Amino acid sequence: VGPSQPSSDGLLGIAIQGMQHLAVVNQLLMALGVSPNLTRQDFPHEPDIYPFSMNLERLTHNSLARYTYVEAGRDSIPAQGVMSVRDQMLCNELTNELGTDTKLNHVAGLYGIIVNHLESMIADDTLHLDDSSEWLAKLNSIMIEGEQQHFRFFSQLLLGEHPAFDSVEGNKNPWTLHQNHSDYPSFAVSPNPTAYLGHENQIQSADSRALAWLSNLHYWMVLMMLDLHYRKDSPALNAMAQAHMVGPLQSIAGRLAEHQTGLPFDRLSVGYSPAPDRADNLGFIHRLSLEADTLAHKMHPRLPPGYPLEMHQATVALINMELKAL
Repeated sequence: VGPSQPSSDGLLGIAIQGMQHLAVVNQLLMALGVSPNLTRQDFPHEPDIYPFSMNLERLTHNSLARYTYVEAGRDSIPAQGVMSVRDQMLCNELTNELGTDTKLNHVAGLYGIIVNHLESMIADDTLHLDDSSEWLAKLNSIMIEGEQQHFRFFSQLLLGEHPAFDSVEGNKNPWTLHQNHSDYPSFAVSPNPTAYLGHENQIQSADSRALAWLSNLHYWMVLMMLDLHYRKDSPALNAMAQAHMVGPLQSIAGRLAEHQTGLPFDRLSVGYSPAPDRADNLGFIHRLSLEADTLAHKMHPRLPPGYPLEMHQATVALINMELKAL
């Protein structure tokens, strides 16, 4: 999984880099005079713009093949000419899992479309964007990071080459093992879980569902704090959102995975800027934090190790500071 810091050498590091990319895109939206966008459709969904049908699911050889393919640049997967033995193995693995008529989009290609449109509109004066060269450089950097670093990491995982697999019994490719084998790289978790009662894929265990609901409260606080940060730069809210991600959310994720489910990331129906002004949105986060504190103390004996109970009061204190500064 890797450490909790941006890196192209571990799944968690790449996820954090993905959050950095989310920040760049939302800050660009603000620069263009548009509100941040942190909403999503319910899982599963398959609009044309997404690289592939999105599901919350365990890491398998098939899902890893999709990640590898969509992170590749147009020149990263050789389709003709002389290929190295490794390149041929990679192409074979992708073909075996995805077929030869894949409709998947490449992430870098989507960013490339955005860059091309911005460059065209800036050139013909249909768009005025302050510091346009810096924005274009940031978007190009995201493309390079995916095409080179992320693609290299995912292809190593797909082929079983990554050093993390050195300890696998007999040095076998872990993807050839049965999915219930102790050396298989992921837990057997149910896809697209939800903590909402009566919904499809509802988490059945009451204890796991309560933990999942607690994770929802943290998830919603994270998105609301990020929304406020993107609208009006607030390093303190940004830092607190990150602390919730690598603190409560990460600890709950580990416990849920042990019980064959995962974080549900349920959608908050009112959105992540539901109030008419900043003060009321801060107040909404305040109430979410108090609810999380009440629930966490109620289920204290069942909380995972490392769950930071002090996070709730720290969040309340920060919100009070932000309110006083208005």
